[in-house]
Amino acid sequence: MAETDRTVAHGSFTVERRYPAAPARVFNAFADPAIKGKWFGDPEKDSPADVFEFRPGGREVRSGVLGDGTTYAVESRYYDIVDNQRIVYAYDVIINGARTSVSVATVELTPDGAGTRITMTEHGAFLDGIEVPAERQGGAEFVLDRLGVLLAQA
Repeated sequence: MAETDRTVAHGSFTVERRYPAAPARVFNAFADPAIKGKWFGDPEKDSPADVFEFRPGGREVRSGVLGDGTTYAVESRYYDIVDNQRIVYAYDVIINGARTSVSVATVELTPDGAGTRITMTEHGAFLDGIEVPAERQGGAEFVLDRLGVLLAQA
């Protein structure tokens, strides 16, 4: 790609889900690396994090190779964590060696009867047309649906 071909598209989206689990249990699915590896990451297998520091200022790094040979790396930094209520983090995605996006995301957990309403809002800069906001929203919906399946099992 020539230097003049560089582009950036900005996008924001919000995804909401309701789960039949208390906020503490939903929060724990983000905070416990063994649980998070079951719903976040490669859908073909459990995806343990390379680094998992779930605390303000902490990092989370996930990388690997998908079944089609695509390499990926996701590096997050946590900025704000309020137990059972809120997680704010920024992350970038690298696919096959190219940075595709840089985003800021907020996860809000709200009691909803006997369960929890989760609201995930993301603001991203999507680089050089490699990925677009609609694809990222689809990915967020996919992982939150996987989290819902996991929470419904126990």
